[in-house]
Amino acid sequence: VLALARGARPRTPDTPVVFIGEAKYRDRHPGLSELRGLRHLRELLTAAGHDAADAALGIFSASGFSPELAEEAAASQGKTLLADLNTLYGEPPPQLASQALRRNSARHSLRPPAPAPHRRSRATSSSARR
Repeated sequence: VLALARGARPRTPDTPVVFIGEAKYRDRHPGLSELRGLRHLRELLTAAGHDAADAALGIFSASGFSPELAEEAAASQGKTLLADLNTLYGEPPPQLASQALRRNSARHSLRPPAPAPHRRSRATSSSARR
């Protein structure tokens, strides 16, 4: 997965690449070897003339991540991103969940919606006129 900077044109010299990632769907937890592969890909893109030296790296995994990879990502100051199935489709991380809850509770009432007003059908209204 490659993401170019907003407005960048693909296949042009000095194209800014802002994200390089890959998805893994297997029983084994991705580890540092997958991160090394992405770093190598970033080096190859930079050597080919793309502006990829500062691109964030990301790994998407169905099975989670090795503890070593999780530690490395945590220490990367946002330059290595990890997303498992819960992150993609389930519960957001706790800090994001509490922010979203505060935003939504301020916007929406917790009361159930009022019932819709009763409308008479045409058949009922025409027979009532006779």
